[in-house]
Amino acid sequence: MSLRLGTDFSGIDAPLQALRNLGVCVEYLFASEIAADVREHVRLHGSPDRLYDDVTTRDHTELPHVDLYVAGFPCQSFSLRGAHRGTSEPRGLLVQHSLAYIRHARPRVVVFENVPGLLTPRHRALLDETVTAMRSMGYSVDHRVLSARDFGCPQNRKRLFIVGIHGVATVPWPVAADADSTVLLEAAFAAGSGGKRVTLAERSTPRYEALISSYRTQQKAKGHDATRLAIFDMSRATACVCRPGTAPCITSGGNAHRLLWSTGDSYVWANVHHVLALQGFPPDYPLHGMSESRMRVAVGNSMVIGVMAALFANLLPFCADRKD
Repeated sequence: MSLRLGTDFSGIDAPLQALRNLGVCVEYLFASEIAADVREHVRLHGSPDRLYDDVTTRDHTELPHVDLYVAGFPCQSFSLRGAHRGTSEPRGLLVQHSLAYIRHARPRVVVFENVPGLLTPRHRALLDETVTAMRSMGYSVDHRVLSARDFGCPQNRKRLFIVGIHGVATVPWPVAADADSTVLLEAAFAAGSGGKRVTLAERSTPRYEALISSYRTQQKAKGHDATRLAIFDMSRATACVCRPGTAPCITSGGNAHRLLWSTGDSYVWANVHHVLALQGFPPDYPLHGMSESRMRVAVGNSMVIGVMAALFANLLPFCADRKD
């Protein structure tokens, strides 16, 4: 099928990649990204017809109608990293620009992605206002938290999805996949094997040695097999062991740079190919013109491919239901 796509806060084009994974022929009509290097990636990788650098300065009435509109508006305002500042800062109000576009163009299907912090009492008003605004425009709207590890990505990452379908009564949510997360984690490790390999010994510090000792103690206390592949978040001040077969949540902050693979007494730092694989991207996914450090930040900010593909698979019939 052919689908007309528009994205805002586009990042490294996870929605486009998810649709391509589903075999969809995409007409990429517009995108937006404020970070110059990430925007250059979007230009070269997705080649949208229109590419904006700032949603707050464009004329929303000039944008075309699309079948699927996806916006991962900035999450920092609704997370601990952003001190839960919410709508008291400009980033917390950027969803209003998405609503302005929807009000003008009425895309068939709308997907918003953000952190579950929007469900907390501190930020719930913005969520409710967003849902109410979409319903007033004729959308059936529902929201749900989906976990990456339920959709083929072995990562402890939960995100809130708000879905609106124009004129349809019920939003069809994907069903969690039955997959062995340990196998998935091993596949992610293998996917990065062609990249640069740096061992713990090459970056050894007393702090890291103390964290490793703490991790091993926690693994033993929880009954985990320390000889199996695991991944540790070395950006933390204290150790926090994930359940077997699961990586910690990949973020744009420190842990995208300080993830450590462990198998018994063997340790290898995660490279950018590992991080891409943990987010569901092909390990050779082209990130044009970025340093490795910036790549890790961009990948940490991205949506998870497996979740997006599972969600889109259920929404494609509604995207195709058009008369124009």
